[in-house]
Order: sequence, then structure tokens, then C-alpha cells
Amino acid sequence: MIPLAKHTAHVLTTAGVPVVDPVSVSVSMDESWSPRVQGQVVLHRDHADALPDRLLVRMRATFGSDMSIAAITAWAGGSIAAITARAGGSVKALTDMHTRPWNPFETSRPLSYLSGSMSALTAAYRGDVAKVTDAMRQPGGTYQPPAPQVLEYVLHRRRHDDTHSDDLTTVQLASADIELHDYRRTVPVVYTSEHTTLRALIGYVLDQVDGVLNPGTDTPIEAGATWEPGRTAWEFIQPLLEQTGWQLYADEHGRYTLEPRTVTVAPVTLDADLNLIDWEQATDPAFDSVVIEYTGSDPHTYDVYAPPGSKRPLHETRDTAQAGVGAAEEIALRAGQRARTATADALSLYALRPLHRTTVHVDDTTARMGTVESVSWSWPETTMRASLRDLTTL
Repeated sequence: MIPLAKHTAHVLTTAGVPVVDPVSVSVSMDESWSPRVQGQVVLHRDHADALPDRLLVRMRATFGSDMSIAAITAWAGGSIAAITARAGGSVKALTDMHTRPWNPFETSRPLSYLSGSMSALTAAYRGDVAKVTDAMRQPGGTYQPPAPQVLEYVLHRRRHDDTHSDDLTTVQLASADIELHDYRRTVPVVYTSEHTTLRALIGYVLDQVDGVLNPGTDTPIEAGATWEPGRTAWEFIQPLLEQTGWQLYADEHGRYTLEPRTVTVAPVTLDADLNLIDWEQATDPAFDSVVIEYTGSDPHTYDVYAPPGSKRPLHETRDTAQAGVGAAEEIALRAGQRARTATADALSLYALRPLHRTTVHVDDTTARMGTVESVSWSWPETTMRASLRDLTTL
């Protein structure tokens, strides 16, 4: 049985102050994208000017009351007497106000099980709110609901589109790595890199956009990469990232992460009994070899990956000079991972991310594992769509 959940979406300043109430919000992440995170927020048109250039989008799902016994006690003043005063002397009023879960993971006993009066509760439980709550439990349910899930990202405001028929504005959003696409080299000479590690070169590029690079590991590269006038920062570094199999993206705080493209275990699973709505699987044989032709030098140079027995080559032309070898192999290997793919529609799980390896229980007898390529969340629909690759049967 799919449990009830309460989903909310908010648009705030980067300091966490609410700005406007959105009509709808959608956020998408894709491992192949730069910027990694893209989305949009729909607002009433007269609210659009209130949006700052950088804003915080928060999407959240809760599965029960957020208030703990300790929080309720603190709210009331720390004693049964204080609760009596705040709730008008009625246990039912207190229950309705805070402790009766809107998502009943287990049934509570009726008030008559204990007593109809506050004085009897005070005598029986010595003013201990936790003991009162425990006595009201009807064993058999899960009792504690799952922890809330939150997607929170600092995003940059991009263009907006007005719809005059319904007085709404759609504002496009992107994560901080959009700065790498906006920035172009304007110095009228070619920059030739002397950096021999990827982290050093990325650090130099991020200095141009005032970007902050999170600590992490490094990998060697060849010196000599060139950055021509007019080309964006992303056009300069993307071939090196592809060649090494590493990724660069802005995290939820707007800082940059540089790391190998590796798969990690997902903290959530897709399950037809809990969240999975629909599942569609496909098999599409991919190309198994790659030839990249670099036309930015004379004569042209080539990066070729063609293992023995390969039959379906891909030919790709790039108008830059060759930065090194390895890009062709990386493209071919990633294509092989995408030969078996699937699309999952589910209730929004805000902890899922690209490159998560997750388990999918399609039904009582069918289970799969797949690596998340992309995931998109929509509010107020409270649903998400995840694309998965590299499927295996459990």
C-alpha cells in the first residue's frame, strides 16, 4: 500500500526567507547535462519581479507529523499543567492540534482507554507527556513514520515567459554551473594551459567565474590544452572531462564538485507497493566503437576506440584540436551501459540522484537494479520520472 505523504514546494532567498508562493515547480537533474540541474517555477505575473537572481528552491515530503514529543512539550511549556492551559484542558484538543497523525501509521486507542479528565492523566503519568503518548498507542503499525525527504538547491534565474491568457509567468532556472556556459574568453589571444592535473586546470577556470571548488581527489592530464577567444569556459574544459571520465557540476550550495564518474548506492528504492506508479523497459543495441575526428588542426587528428569484434561504429566530428586520447573509449563504454534502459514514474522521492544505483521492485515477482541517468520532480503533481540504464535482474 502506497503511504500518504504531504508534499510542499517553496521559493526562498539563499538565506532561507520565503519570496513568493509558486503555482508549480519542476526540477530535473541529468548526469549528462551541464548545468547539472535545470527547472522552472510558475508564478503569478505580479510576483515575478520579486525573484532574486539567485534563489533557493525547496521541495519536501513528510510522512507524518514533524513535531516530536520533546517539541510538543517545549511548545506547551514543559508540563501537563502548561499543556492544559494551552489546549483548554482537553486532551482531545491537544491530540487534534499536534499528536494525532494525519498519516496514521498505527491506530491510537480511544481516549476512554485512559481517562476523560486531565487530572487523572496527571496522577497516573506524573506529568510525563511521553508516557501518555506511549499509552495511547495501539500496537501493530509501524508507529514512527519515515524521515522527511528534502530537495534543496540554489538556482540561478534565467529567462522568463509571460502567458497573458492566465496571468502567469514561467521562470527558467539553472544550477550555478550555468556560469561556465555564460563566460567566454575575451582576451584576443589563445590561452595554452601548462597545468598537468585536472584539478589545477579546473581551479584556474573557476577563478574566472568566482567559483568555489570543493576539496577532492585529482587526476593527471597533459599540458597544452588551448582556450580560444570567444569560446566558453565549458567548451574549454568539457573535452578534458570527457577524456578522463570525470565530472564537474555545481552542488546544492552553488559550489563546484570535481570527481570521477562513479556509481553509488541509492538511499531509496522504487517499489510498486510504496511509490512506483509505472515502469517501461527498452533494449536498444548501441554503437560499440567510436571514431572522433578533430578538425581544429591541420592535418585532422583522430581518437579511435574499436575493440575486436565491434560492428557498429559511431563517427563524430569536432571543430577543435585534440586534447588527448580517451574520449572515444569513454563514449563507447557509456553507450554500452545505455543498451538496456527503463523509465520509472513514481511518487516524488527527493533523495534520488543521477548515478545512484537503485533497486526497483516492479511487482511481487520482478526486481531490477539500475543506475539513475536523470530524475525530474514535479509539484503540485508530487510525482517524479527517473530514467535508468545498465539494468540487471535480481
